[in-house]
Amino acid sequence: MTTGMTGDTCEGCIAKEGPDVSIVIRVRNEEEWLPHTLKSVFNQRFDGTFEVIVVDNESTDRSLEIAKSFPTRVVHLPKDQFTVGRATNTGCAAARGRFIVMVSGDAIPLSRYWLQTMIDYCDQPGIAGVSGVQNAACLSVGNPPWEPLTAGSRELNTMLKTKGWHFDQVTSAFKRSIWMDHPFNEDPRTFADDMHWAHEVADAGLNVIIGVPAYVYHMKHEQDPFSYRARRHRKLRFDLVLLGGPPYGLCDAARSVVRALWRPLRTYHPKRILRTILMASAKYRGSRAALRAKSNEPGAQDKD
Repeated sequence: MTTGMTGDTCEGCIAKEGPDVSIVIRVRNEEEWLPHTLKSVFNQRFDGTFEVIVVDNESTDRSLEIAKSFPTRVVHLPKDQFTVGRATNTGCAAARGRFIVMVSGDAIPLSRYWLQTMIDYCDQPGIAGVSGVQNAACLSVGNPPWEPLTAGSRELNTMLKTKGWHFDQVTSAFKRSIWMDHPFNEDPRTFADDMHWAHEVADAGLNVIIGVPAYVYHMKHEQDPFSYRARRHRKLRFDLVLLGGPPYGLCDAARSVVRALWRPLRTYHPKRILRTILMASAKYRGSRAALRAKSNEPGAQDKD
């Protein structure tokens, strides 16, 4: 195993040329958590070499300075050209590795074997890509991790319609050769470019693996969690419905709120009720926007 550890940095794993893996980190104003993400990335124990590419979206804080203090390559994407998919494609276009690993600038790998685990699962015949697990805090209270699920087109559609599970690019890996044939969706309305990509490669006859034991802690869940989760639920529901998932109607929203109100008295908390109402409203608005988009009605754009 090539570890080459010098201090806290995996010096022997850093590719001088021709890396095995390209790690792409999308960044905009992540000065608080980016140092922790990069330190964890460069502290990996890995059987090959890697490079780190930071895609900066016109950060106005110290994110660029922090990125350049590590052995990274920085590529720039103007703010007025940003979409989630375009930022991903920009990083992938700069990549030289056989595998591309995505991790958010505020998602901190929780193990020194995070990278090795992703590549071990991804380097299998018929596998286009894998996604790990974010916010694995549940592991600290004794809940067992779920089993990774290998999914083709049928399984992805089943998960989409019943559980809302999907390929998650907060931490993911895929083969660069697959990306070259199937780049990510750059539609500005699309939030879940990763979910669209997984369905596209599955429809092409390949599989993805969801929930591999490569854990990160995604800090956006800690920062203003109500507004972040509401925005995420709205945009995810928009993409779910576009991909054929079930619309989320007023009856669904009402059921969610009633279930929250009927919890046992000992678990009742006003904040929980408020959160349920906000999330239900977000899902409903995302669903309505997707239905308008599918029917080409005016105002179909899903705006922030």
